[in-house]
Amino acid sequence: MNAICEKRFIGSKTEYRKASEKPNQEEYADNWQNLLKRLELLRRRLDEGPFVLRLKIALGKEFEFDSEEENGEREYGCEKRCRKLAEEAVANPALLSEDAWQL
Repeated sequence: MNAICEKRFIGSKTEYRKASEKPNQEEYADNWQNLLKRLELLRRRLDEGPFVLRLKIALGKEFEFDSEEENGEREYGCEKRCRKLAEEAVANPALLSEDAWQL
């Protein structure tokens, strides 16, 4: 997950957790817990899902141009994700299925 998405995910999780702790929320405790569990599951599905799904996400249009400075050079999140997927594909060429080539 890129840095911007990670911050948003943690922010959302924190906001939901804070909202669940407000007065009169006890009756909704199960709903809040279910929501947090679903949010975590969605994150895992996107981060650890099939190669083709992660490739689509990595190559897709981003909402922001997040970048990090590394060794004095700017590196964008999409570059980092694509490099990681390329390394994964080199290590396991079977990941480059027909579906992956259709993107």
